[in-house]
Amino acid sequence: MMGDFNSEYAVLRDWMLDLGLLDIIGNKHGYEAAPKTHTRSKDAPIDCIFASAQISCALGGFLAFGKLDGDHRGIWADISKMLLLGCKIPPHTHPSARRLKLHDPRIVTKYLDLLHDDMMSKNIYFRMNFLHSKTVYPLTSAMADEYKRLAEEIFDCMDSAEKNCRKFRMGVVKFSPTYKAAVQTVELWKRQLAYKN
Repeated sequence: MMGDFNSEYAVLRDWMLDLGLLDIIGNKHGYEAAPKTHTRSKDAPIDCIFASAQISCALGGFLAFGKLDGDHRGIWADISKMLLLGCKIPPHTHPSARRLKLHDPRIVTKYLDLLHDDMMSKNIYFRMNFLHSKTVYPLTSAMADEYKRLAEEIFDCMDSAEKNCRKFRMGVVKFSPTYKAAVQTVELWKRQLAYKN
């Protein structure tokens, strides 16, 4: 389980330990040696990789700030396939490309506009405000059902907005192994240069 947990490191570790999960990088290098992973966080990580006790990493650690886009350090762990998948390794499946790209403000704006319009057409804002104003604790079963329905509808709106916020320009040009090799070579040298700098 990996995540940006935004929690006190020691408290988070204790909580995960109650669930039978260990911070595998901290377990390998020592919990006191773990550096901060966000530019504005305290002197402890808020990004961690937790796993059950029988899974250990052969190698693992933290990248320097600036190695990846964003204001977090990259964290990585090298875990053997045998520990993760056992003897019968499933076939590899490639993830589908995401249409929503957060570094392009035009796509983000279009996504937000589509999401807002869809939620307005389904009267979700009004229903949310009405439900919040009537909420009591503990929740009645009717209120809990309405919260679930709203969550499902919002997820549907988000999926729909993502599908329509950007058109893929692919399939027009035939795949070229030579071009792919050239792109990978350029990317390799860019990364080598960035590493040296």
